[in-house]
Amino acid sequence: MSQNPDCTNVVQPQLSIVESQLAEIQQYHVDNLALRAGIRWRELGELSPGYLKRTVATRSSRHLIPPLRHPINHTISSTRDEMLDAAAIFYSQLYSPDPIDYTAMDNLLDSLPEDLHLSEIDHQFITSPITYDELLEEVSRCPQRSSPGVDGLPYELLNLLFRHPACREIALAVYNNALTVGIFPPSWQETCVSLLPKKGDLSDLKNWRPISLINTDAKVFTRILIARIINLAKSLITPFQSGYGSCQKLALPIYWSHA
Repeated sequence: MSQNPDCTNVVQPQLSIVESQLAEIQQYHVDNLALRAGIRWRELGELSPGYLKRTVATRSSRHLIPPLRHPINHTISSTRDEMLDAAAIFYSQLYSPDPIDYTAMDNLLDSLPEDLHLSEIDHQFITSPITYDELLEEVSRCPQRSSPGVDGLPYELLNLLFRHPACREIALAVYNNALTVGIFPPSWQETCVSLLPKKGDLSDLKNWRPISLINTDAKVFTRILIARIINLAKSLITPFQSGYGSCQKLALPIYWSHA
């Protein structure tokens, strides 16, 4: 335009349009990057068990649980035994399973098409004995700084124990007894529940977020089962299922729906 001033009146409006479009593209990429950066926090941030357990650890020295309202008689419990009783009753009621209509469940399962049934090979795979390599793979994938359960055994030490030759056979025996016979160590049925305060009246147990700290060896068992199930579920679950799968992000469908 400096060489041909007569073109200014013609080109200037077009330049404004181009600059506006470039600004929109830049803003789109900024929003995209911001969303991608925030996906992990949105999915694993405030609701992440690891985050919640670390928060409990850092706040435990600063927060004391105030007197609690008993869920049965609604009186204020102030002694340690009374508060433990109130919490035990409240969370026992909260986590008690609902009655199951087995007839309706059988009818639902019977109505599934054949292509959604597991083959005999798949049945054998999911119930096959746990191998030593499988055990080592899952324990090595566990978060190294995760809080342990009641026994205080961290993943780092559990990993070393599993790799010790003297522990190999007994570890495999325990895990395969749990898988094939349903015999679980008593420690696998124990959890430590820590309470994280939320907003609201803290005398009401509804305003406390419970975090169950499970023993690490029990969590390795569940990880083995989950890995097997996910491996088979890939061929059964629609690709439009965006949650709770490998490499799936819950925020992506929301993002694409607004793109």
